[in-house]
Amino acid sequence: SEYDNIRGALGDRRLQNSRLGISMTLLTVLSGEDYGAAVRCGVSPPTSIIGSTDPNAPLFLRLANQVGRELARRHDWQRLKVDFTFLSLATEAQTALPAAFDHFVPYGELWNRSLSQPYCGPTDDTTWGRIKGTGVTGVTPGYWRMIGGGIEITPAPTAGQTLAIPYISKYWVRPASGSDKGSFTLDTDTSLIDEELLTLGIVWAWKSSKGFDYA
Repeated sequence: SEYDNIRGALGDRRLQNSRLGISMTLLTVLSGEDYGAAVRCGVSPPTSIIGSTDPNAPLFLRLANQVGRELARRHDWQRLKVDFTFLSLATEAQTALPAAFDHFVPYGELWNRSLSQPYCGPTDDTTWGRIKGTGVTGVTPGYWRMIGGGIEITPAPTAGQTLAIPYISKYWVRPASGSDKGSFTLDTDTSLIDEELLTLGIVWAWKSSKGFDYA
């Protein structure tokens, strides 16, 4: 059908962009002339989003950030995985987790790369209590758990050792320059989450907000 031909052509363009390493900006996701969210919603695409006087721009921006945050929470996206490395402190309480931290990768291990050994953990509260209560010290290099927004290790390691563990970042937006962040703030920002999925989510959310059929 004509619809399938159009959809196929758009898919080919997106695939080509992906192969070339081209990411769509916020403005393209929302106002792209062929496949932007505004066109799919049947409204005139805003020429800009951030600071725009177009009445549709603020709603599209809010929905883009809402959908993006929801998608980031729903799946452990490969592009959001971060290998967190830090130098150990000579105390049980270690360096606080990064601001970008959302959660650890399932079945991820905390490794002491200086010793080429993994820690046992994450340790539940009951086991941790038993370890501390009985003074267990036979496991090398030791046990770890997450508490108070950081990592705790027992027994305390030697200072200056390299520790590493993977986590999922909550920063799903990449600016043209600077560090990743948790929301769109510039028209030139790009998404680390698949743009087609993000666009479809925005269209769904827009139709829902207007009371239109979105099933």
